[in-house]
Amino acid sequence: MTTLVAGYPMRTRYPSPAVIRRRRLGAACVLLGIGLLMMVGTLAVQGALGRTGSGPLTVAGAGPALHLASDQVWVVQPGDTVWSIAQAVEPGADVRSLVDRIDAQLKGAPLYPGERILIPRP
Repeated sequence: MTTLVAGYPMRTRYPSPAVIRRRRLGAACVLLGIGLLMMVGTLAVQGALGRTGSGPLTVAGAGPALHLASDQVWVVQPGDTVWSIAQAVEPGADVRSLVDRIDAQLKGAPLYPGERILIPRP
């Protein structure tokens, strides 16, 4: 049954379930695309600002163990961390204070293999 509203037939049928599913799928794809674009944009901005944390933390196949270049300078090897350096400099001791001094000297910057850092004395 069709009724006229202002001279035009009024639609009384609803879309089929298949049409509704297609519309919902399309809306979900659009929202997913927008979310992905926002994530990629955020990563691009962070990368441009140098905030992605992309510095090397460890390297597979690290090679030889830690070594001390001299009494006051440490040459960073692949896989070194501030904690492992402090343990190598003061084996068997409580190294928390040395870790804090090295970290304060580095000002939170990541370690890079081949970098030379001064070992602060108490």
